[in-house]
Amino acid sequence: MHYVKLRDLKSGCDGEWPGADIDAVGAIGSARRFSLRNAVLFDVDKAELKPEARAALEELTAKITAIGPGTVVIEGHTDSTGTEEHNQDLSERRAQAVRDYLARQPALKGYTFRVFGYGESRPIASNDTPEGRAQNRRVDVMVVPASAVEQQRQQTTRAGGPSLAGIWEGSEGTLDLRAVEDGRYAGRYTTDNGRVFFTLKGREVTGYWVENDSSRRCEEPRDGSHHWGKVKLRLSAGGDTMEGEWTYCASDEASGSWTWRRVKGGQ
Repeated sequence: MHYVKLRDLKSGCDGEWPGADIDAVGAIGSARRFSLRNAVLFDVDKAELKPEARAALEELTAKITAIGPGTVVIEGHTDSTGTEEHNQDLSERRAQAVRDYLARQPALKGYTFRVFGYGESRPIASNDTPEGRAQNRRVDVMVVPASAVEQQRQQTTRAGGPSLAGIWEGSEGTLDLRAVEDGRYAGRYTTDNGRVFFTLKGREVTGYWVENDSSRRCEEPRDGSHHWGKVKLRLSAGGDTMEGEWTYCASDEASGSWTWRRVKGGQ
């Protein structure tokens, strides 16, 4: 038996769990994220769980039940070896295999499961080295407690109209948005300790993002960082998608696009 060091980023406490390679990688508001290395779960280029994967998934089950009932979001990722199409399919099948195992566990009866595959599109390390590719081959699991979903529902009810409050998945990872006052929202996402500040008018979402680091440094800081930019999005009629553009610094010229899809929360 070996021990893997886990760090709960919400409490700041370290602890040891026996067994497989599971890392506690983040806490966004009330949502918790865990990462499982594919070497523990799957053989090369396969989507069938290895016999030794059971220890890792039993540990994960214990971590999920400790958080409490809610929604479990499972995301498959690969390195850049092979074609994009193959990697996308492989990531989806691996995420589904983890979902199927967890859904069979009696302790997780009543939980809601959602599955996404991202192929090679979300690396967390360089694909130029064996070590980096090993880090990129992973399955990430996010747990959203039911208590957080209820809190978001109440925020929406009080608002009496469309709301952005909730947990979202998008190109920058996971975003937890909270209502701070009428029509205004603040949140954090998993890329570079990212923060957003949004205003919702009708279906139009405007505001700005701030990160610890980015590919461009702004001359003037905002919220203590020289890495920020504007955001302009539109909320879908169903309230489950936000799409639009972001810029660097105070520029109005789009530098990229954002798409966020709601995982749980108000409509």
